Amino acid sequence: MREKKYEIDNIEIERSYFWPGSHFLKVYDVKNYKALNLPKNVAVLHTSSNKMRNQLKDLVRERAEKIETSFGITRVLRGKYAKEYKKYCKYASDFSKRKRQILFEEIFDGEIIANHNHCDLKGLNEAIIGCDVIDEGEISVISLTNRAYLVKGKKNLSSEKIEECFGSRSIEEWAYKYLLNLNMVSHGGGHELPGVDRLEKVIFFPEGRIFFLKCGSSTEVYEDLWNFPRGYRVEGILERIQSLGLASHYATLQLNYTIKVDF
Repeated sequence: MREKKYEIDNIEIERSYFWPGSHFLKVYDVKNYKALNLPKNVAVLHTSSNKMRNQLKDLVRERAEKIETSFGITRVLRGKYAKEYKKYCKYASDFSKRKRQILFEEIFDGEIIANHNHCDLKGLNEAIIGCDVIDEGEISVISLTNRAYLVKGKKNLSSEKIEECFGSRSIEEWAYKYLLNLNMVSHGGGHELPGVDRLEKVIFFPEGRIFFLKCGSSTEVYEDLWNFPRGYRVEGILERIQSLGLASHYATLQLNYTIKVDF
């Protein structure tokens, strides 16, 4: 594949990306695949749309307003520049999906079950990180360390689950309507902080922020969680997704092998 030229809209996918890196290709065995009318094996490609990065960074650097806030300087795009940024992001999202499709068909020549971006701009002030926005019945992949799950999306959140999550706290009408049409499912299991029961609060200040963590009967305070010990992609995510009514379990995938490669 390094010797072959790949293009999308006359934009070449650089061959240097086909080297060991932070992205990966995973091949799984599908449990009970015959009963589910699924293939015996499925592959998951984790890729990016790196070719779009500089255009987006340049637009922000050249057109964004710098605004002083209590938390420091923030950059804001307004009017036509915000719309232009959204347009670029939409193209980058589509580019990433098309590139993933090309790579999959080149390597496996099989059927594509799901093709989502779990980092995306969904609106002018609406970004998703680490989750998929999917329609009811649409398939999504939840990736853990040694296994993965295929799930089918449900319309979410329900009014009952909003009440369960937010309790008696007052929710503005626009936010309530938004939550009723969230249609979101987690991409992975996220991180687990051993010994931490919950995050109590975060205090922001111009130079940074402070995290208050409830740890058993005590509260611990941290300024930097970058090097905090953590577990990765906890196993309880499927049960939590089902309990919140975000999606239903469709298939369990057992990891066969992983290839680390930058696509």
